[in-house]
Amino acid sequence: MDPSELEELAWLAVRDAAGDNVLALNRQSTRGPAGREERHRFVCQMLRNGTIVDAKRMENGFGHVTYLVVLEDGKGRRMRAAFKPRVEGDGEGWHRVPIEVAAYQLNLLLGMDVVPPAVFREEADVDWTHYPAGGAFIYWCGGARQLDTVPMNDWSIPSAAVLSDTRILDVLIQNSDRHAGHFLYAEHWADGTYVPLPNPQHQHHQHAKGGGSSTASLSGWRGRMSPVLIDHAAGFRPDAFVCLDHENAFMTGPTRHVSARTYLRLRFLDAPTLQAAMGGILMPEEVTALLSRRDSVLAFFDGLVADKGYGSVVLEA
Repeated sequence: MDPSELEELAWLAVRDAAGDNVLALNRQSTRGPAGREERHRFVCQMLRNGTIVDAKRMENGFGHVTYLVVLEDGKGRRMRAAFKPRVEGDGEGWHRVPIEVAAYQLNLLLGMDVVPPAVFREEADVDWTHYPAGGAFIYWCGGARQLDTVPMNDWSIPSAAVLSDTRILDVLIQNSDRHAGHFLYAEHWADGTYVPLPNPQHQHHQHAKGGGSSTASLSGWRGRMSPVLIDHAAGFRPDAFVCLDHENAFMTGPTRHVSARTYLRLRFLDAPTLQAAMGGILMPEEVTALLSRRDSVLAFFDGLVADKGYGSVVLEA
């Protein structure tokens, strides 16, 4: 066996070992960076099962209704969330709210953790209104403002990685509705710490007497300020077209870099992992199309690496 054949065998062994490890990671721990899994589980459990104790109705210029709700668990802990009811016809594909969950799950599989946690309830009663088609409950990030009001050097994540990850996610789900208003700088749901709060029973007593609001005993979680991506309900429209050569909302040019983490995880996504994570939200043909777009994204970056070199394309930070 000549040296080139030995080198090829060694590469195949490394590739297979890496594949096994990444697939295990995707199937066993899809909750972002190490140490955040428990927080993600808590937030998703609250979104899925929390009792709605307060709701404020909002409506955008397209007539789509969203509620800012306060959820409470059986231990008196509270958390804000957005509730997006599913509408008949999904707004001709522009308001398919289950895709909020698909975007969250896909961002976890890629290790991004920049899309707020989201779950879908099959039906819901909110503000004295019954929604038989259900809707998406999405974590409400505190202290939010548009990301373009924050200097790029002050983002908690390198701007090149944020913009690359965003465009890759949008290409995969074909989200053509990404504009500056869909980039936020807000408190992260899993990167932060708890701070002491007053006794919840005392706060409930004050509220009963009219001395406080229903948001008084919200969770004591205080997240680190971080870039956040919102509003993905326009994803997977059949007539959408998003590619890596498109300009981004910050006018820094087409995507020419990829984070090492995203580059690796893209390579080992597979249909069973995606189908398990999506919980039936995507049709089989949509999963197939997503993986086909993944192949194109990888081919694009593989070509850049071959042409410009790994260090010029792949972001290690």
